[in-house]
Formats: sequence, C-alpha cells, structure tokens
Amino acid sequence: DDGSHHGFYTARILTTSSLDPAQVLVGDVLTGTPTYDFYPLALHLMAAMIAATGLPVAVALNAAWVVLTSLGLGAGMYVLARRTFPAARRVAVVVAVLAPVMSQIPFGPIYWGGVPLLAGMALLPGVVDAAVGSVQDAYGDQAPSVGAALGLAATGLFFTHSSDLLTAVLLTVCLLWGSRRERSALREALRRPAPLMALLGCAGVVVVLAAAPYAARLVGGAGERTGFQPAPPRGLGDLLRTMGDYLVGPGWLLLVLGVPLVVGLVVGVRRRLLTGWLWFSAVVITLMVALGSGWPGSVALTTPWYRDIDRLAYNLVYPGVIATGFGIWWIGRWLAEHAPRASAPVGRRRRAGWVSLALLVPLTAVLASSHQRGEGAFTGIDADLSGGSLAGADARAAFAWLAAHSEPGDRVLNEFADGSAWMYAESRVLPLFGAKVSAFPGQWDDREYLLQHAAQVGTDPVARASLDAWQVRFAYRGGRLFPDHEPSSDPALTVAGLVAGGWRVVFTQGDATVLEPPAPR
Repeated sequence: DDGSHHGFYTARILTTSSLDPAQVLVGDVLTGTPTYDFYPLALHLMAAMIAATGLPVAVALNAAWVVLTSLGLGAGMYVLARRTFPAARRVAVVVAVLAPVMSQIPFGPIYWGGVPLLAGMALLPGVVDAAVGSVQDAYGDQAPSVGAALGLAATGLFFTHSSDLLTAVLLTVCLLWGSRRERSALREALRRPAPLMALLGCAGVVVVLAAAPYAARLVGGAGERTGFQPAPPRGLGDLLRTMGDYLVGPGWLLLVLGVPLVVGLVVGVRRRLLTGWLWFSAVVITLMVALGSGWPGSVALTTPWYRDIDRLAYNLVYPGVIATGFGIWWIGRWLAEHAPRASAPVGRRRRAGWVSLALLVPLTAVLASSHQRGEGAFTGIDADLSGGSLAGADARAAFAWLAAHSEPGDRVLNEFADGSAWMYAESRVLPLFGAKVSAFPGQWDDREYLLQHAAQVGTDPVARASLDAWQVRFAYRGGRLFPDHEPSSDPALTVAGLVAGGWRVVFTQGDATVLEPPAPR
C-alpha cells in the first residue's frame, strides 16, 4: 500500500511542479489536506523526471528504485568489501554480485511498497565508504573540500530516506572504531582534531543548509514516525527467526547460505576483519531485543526506525552480505588450495577467486529463481508476481473511463485498500482517499463517515450532504486488496452493498467496477 502513496506523491510533483510538502504530501488533491509536514522526496523527484519523458508514473517509479537498488547497492557493497578485505580483492566481486539477489533486498519491502527505504538502503554503503575514507585520508588543506563532498552525499541519503542517515552514521562509527586497519587512522585523526573538525564541520554545514528550508517541518516528519504504535513484545524465538531472515534469508535459504555465512563469520573474526561489522550488528540486535522486550526507553531509541523490529532488522543485511560473500570466497580458496596441481601461491590465489565466482553463479541463480517462484520468500507476493500490483489492466480501463466521464473537480469515492489511489497517478482522476485513512488519523472529517455509510446516501442526510459537499460523482471498487490488508475486517465499500443502497453500475471490466450514486430524493 505504500507503493500507492509513492506513486501518488510522484504524480503530485508532476502536476504541481513543486516539492513543497503542502502541495505533494496530501490525501485530497483539491483541498490540499490532510498533509505531512515533511517526507524525503528525492526518489519521487527522480521518478517524476523519468515520468516527464512520457512514461507512466508506475514504470518511472519502478525504474528509479530498481536502478538504485541493483546498481547502487552492488557498487556500494563492493567498495565497502574492498575496505573490509583489502588483501582479497575478489571478495568484493563476490559481495557485489550477491548483494542485489539476497532475499531481503530488493524483494522483502516490496511486499508493502517501501521503495524509498530500498533506495536509501542501496545508497547507504557508498556513503558509509565515503565517510570512512574521508576520516582516514582527508587531512590538512583537503579536509574542507572533502567534507563538503561528504555533506552532499549525506544530504542525498537524507532526502532519499531520512532514517538511513542515522544508520549510516552508526555503521561509519562502528567500522572506524572496530576495524584494525582504520583504528590507527581514527586515533591519528583524534590526535589532530583541527582537520577532523574541518572535515566534519564542512559536511555538517552542507547538510544543515540543504535541510534548513525544511527545518520547521522536520518535527512533523518525526511525528509521522511517532504516529506508529511500538512493535508488540516478541519472544526470543521470534526475534532469532527475524534476525536469521534478514542476515541470510528465511526457510531453506538458511540451509543454502548458512554454511558460507558461518564460515565467513568464523574466519573473519579469527582474522579480526569483521570487528566493526560485529559492533554494528550488536547495536542493531540490542535495539531489537530492547524493543521486543519492552525495555524502558526502547521506544524513544527506535523511533527513527518507526519503532519497528523488522525495520531494525533490515540493517542486518549489510553484515549478512559481507560475511556470506567472504565465506563463499574462503570456501572457494579452500577448494582451490586442495585441488590437484595447485602449486604456485599466485596460482592458488587466482584459482581461489575463479572457484569462488564459480560457486556464486549457481547460488545467485537459485536465489533469483526462488524469488520468481515465490519459494521460501516471506514477501507474500504471488508465485507469478501477479499479486504485486492492484492497478492491473481492468483497473486502468476503469480509471480511463472515469477520466473520460468526470468533470473538473469531480471526485471518486474509493476504498484505498484496493489500490484505487493509482487512478490519480495513472489518469489524474481525483480519488476521495489518496492515502489510507490510518496514515492521517483524525484528519478526514466527514469523509470517513461517507465511506462507512455510502450505501445509505439515499436515506442518510449526513452521508448525502457529505457526498454533495465533496462532489462525489462516482464510486470505484477493485476486486482485490493489498496483501497486508486485514482479511477479518471487511472493507467499508463493497459493490453489493452499494447496489443494495441504490447505486447503479455504469462500468465493469474484470474485477473493476464503477458505480453512480442514486439521485437525491
């Protein structure tokens, strides 16, 4: 359902030529209310620029996050792996190939449509590598210019998905503090505080200047996070299962990749290559346990991650990919060293790299095909991916019919859970609910009453008055609901209920239906 929100916001950028949250982050496109004060819109701007070439908004939005996730994540994990394993370059190649096909990214959050989260997570490794390298290398006269460049990178990450900037800071500190190679550089930087302060100061100035126009609205952005209820307490078994899901993958994927993960962890710890990654994992796991166990203060500490255990667990994908990729390379090295005619040391190292890549090819094929078949995945997407979007051909035909039969200012009564907000992004038809009601609690006024009593507009004067006040000319109902819609709660808007209340079906195709309200008595 969040995917509908992001398509809606992208369409608002196209329509208004604005990034003003009051213009973009709305639930009703005519009144401009309800609205958020702030939400990072860099991905939406990128999608709007692509859509401005004539592509549909949905295609443009998919293009934006797919490119960032596949290329950005692979490149970012490559440079981080090079920094983690400087003596084994081919480990970085293994990690870069493995990262985009691990089960957690990009397929997990697509279940609920978290495309800015995916884009932010894909950009994070590159920003972290830039930060670690800046502290290590930028001294003297270079510190201000390097700091400004680092500030631009952090700004881009913040405006893609603001939670990931805090994650990037945490991972950067852990890698600097824990890595044997970087520790001396960090101590050297602390002994010479002036260049370090120039570096961090210039980076901070760039971020502050970029965020200054939104400073007064950031409180509302935090309010959007605090609007979520804290995750309910979860037992130790559930927490361990969640950690395993995001470190490697659920179900049988643990059997496929569990061995290289364990090998990578054991060898990496013994060689003191993963100390920083272990520090980072320990912080994430501690926050998960604290929230799941209801420790005092855990809600405040986890608010940037929406007070959600799974949002915290997403961060385990980075150490998971690093350790698993290293384990695959190490297994390849062991096989190369014990293979016949492995004589010269240089030959063994080269052979280790090729054997590792040879092991990686079938693994990535299995991972990719498992997503397509839906086997072992926890995303809930149908096996043929037909359930990934509710704005199918029938829905789009209904949206086109509504666009042809609506006058300027007319709205369509809709049930957000059937994906109907896409009528605005697809055809610029005005839905009464451009966002789910729970996203803006208490801000919908009489629209909620109309949604609940639409079948009674012929007999209920309050519902009729709301219908007329909002210029509702039609109602739309799709045949499917979002996968995470609670099946025990029947949708407020049903075709059968509306027909029984006097509404007339004026268009139907497949599972999409458009109805017209009864005339006032």
